[in-house]
Amino acid sequence: MTVVLACCQIVQEKGRSASLYFTTCSLVGHRVSFLHLPRKKLKMGYMTVEEHSPTLLHLKRSPGIRSWSLLVGIASIGLAAAYYSSDSILWRIFYISGCLFVAVQNMEEWEEAVFDKTKNMIELRTFSLYAYVLTLWRKGQEKVVLDMDHLQDICVQEERVRYLGKGYLLMLRLATGFSFPLTQSATLGGRSDVEAVAALLKKFVGLDELRRRSQQKEGRVRRRGGGRGGQQRFRARTITTV
Repeated sequence: MTVVLACCQIVQEKGRSASLYFTTCSLVGHRVSFLHLPRKKLKMGYMTVEEHSPTLLHLKRSPGIRSWSLLVGIASIGLAAAYYSSDSILWRIFYISGCLFVAVQNMEEWEEAVFDKTKNMIELRTFSLYAYVLTLWRKGQEKVVLDMDHLQDICVQEERVRYLGKGYLLMLRLATGFSFPLTQSATLGGRSDVEAVAALLKKFVGLDELRRRSQQKEGRVRRRGGGRGGQQRFRARTITTV
């Protein structure tokens, strides 16, 4: 006998419109299977969660409204200068191309972070439109691959953004002593959005558990070393007494 149940749930998020989720439950004998209809991507302010499974976490970040506003504003200045200028056509082209170049230079980058437990690696990908144009469409994407076993800490770092105040970004600290930013550009505004992404990453990687295991391992090594040192000191004292 098969019983099909359908239910809907409205979730109201802070500062966003309500999202509608449907869940269909099918009961066949003792088996229960859940079918989730397509749902929207989870936006956390700092980054967007593209995919989240027990073995894969895919985060993505695109240029914000500030970058697009700068692009439109600076490009409009170049177009206005070319339209109202009485100079030659070459100077007008120079006005437009110069303003577009400055606008692209101030744009943020497209960034992705993939945490894969099956391959035990962290992949950070960055695409810069400015580098893409500057190298004449030859180079614009960079990729950094890290070993997930070397990850020791994920912390929020404060950074000064010129003319705009404080910004926040996540830093990945490795056991080798190196630190890599999760994104090249800091996010303005609240620190809570960045801390939410940090909590998600720590929970996915199991950083607290790994840290606890490493501390237990170090404690065992120290106890073993202390015991051997005590035996050696005892032997030395015995030889000296004789």
